[in-house]
Amino acid sequence: MKKYIIICALLLLPISPCNAQTTDTQQETLQSKASPNLQAQTPAPPKGLGNFTIGQAHPTIKSPSSIYLELKPGSSYEDSVILTNNNDKAITLVLYAADRAMQEGKYQIKTNKEKQELVGWWIQMAENDVTLAPGEKREVKYTVNIPDYVPTNEYRGAITATLPGDPSHGGFVYSIRYALGTKIVVTDNPRYLPKIGETNIFASATPYFWFSLALFIVGITYFIYGTIKERKKEKQLTR
Repeated sequence: MKKYIIICALLLLPISPCNAQTTDTQQETLQSKASPNLQAQTPAPPKGLGNFTIGQAHPTIKSPSSIYLELKPGSSYEDSVILTNNNDKAITLVLYAADRAMQEGKYQIKTNKEKQELVGWWIQMAENDVTLAPGEKREVKYTVNIPDYVPTNEYRGAITATLPGDPSHGGFVYSIRYALGTKIVVTDNPRYLPKIGETNIFASATPYFWFSLALFIVGITYFIYGTIKERKKEKQLTR
């Protein structure tokens, strides 16, 4: 009997949490100031109205502060960003997705006046102009469509929220823009990325989890079989 217990104990060792591989390496910053080029092109908002945020409506465990997706060529994905107006006045934000590109020796997020060729083209916002009441939060859907001819690789960009300036104020004015970093990994074998707070362990389980679970079931079965076999032997000896 002891040998069955020892074997079953060893089989239980590989069992580990299904999210063990979700450790992130490096994430985009949640919010980044607009480049000087953008600030020079557009007028400034009234003082104090820049107190707003953009973030993920359903962040993943792997990347809670930025959008991280793994998608196949030719596939689609839908989710939402959440906008928050922390001002005591209503504001209207301009939403758009943009590519990340090298400009003046630094990586910058393109403006909506520039041509978008990758991430900025693949992502379409359900709304491009959103008016928020004081203190209001609102989810805005977006859709990602990856063309089937896109090579497998990593692509970066952002979903941006811009508060346009008011030219009626006169003088030198500029806009305020925040960008939600976006990284899309185009791969033939995308992983499922569990959301924060997700309780469906089967949806987020890794191949290692299923292998460990299979070993666990085999161990339990072997233990039950061994126990029954031992009891039969004991009955035969007592006769």
